[in-house]
Amino acid sequence: MHAVDSPDQRRPRYRYVVNCDGAQMFVYARSLATVVRMDGGIDASNAGQIAAEIRRFTRARTPLIIDLTHLDFLGIEGFQQLLALNHQHQAAACTAGSSAVLRCTR
Repeated sequence: MHAVDSPDQRRPRYRYVVNCDGAQMFVYARSLATVVRMDGGIDASNAGQIAAEIRRFTRARTPLIIDLTHLDFLGIEGFQQLLALNHQHQAAACTAGSSAVLRCTR
């Protein structure tokens, strides 16, 4: 993980980017919440790593928003990990879904 600024000034600036074997996690620290945006795909090869990385940000005292709107693929292992995270942090977590998430939850 490393601190980075977005090259496009019109986009929100992210504080960290984490590469997770086929997925990228962008972390935006806001005053009211921490936003974790996922790009790419979550499957058996990276679901555990992604869950572990997200858990690092649940320690913050601000609510955690997991933005999945840019996610291309969500396998059952990824869905199970996200569901477990949601159960663990239901009061503080909010999830924005993508078409991949909607297909999986139907």
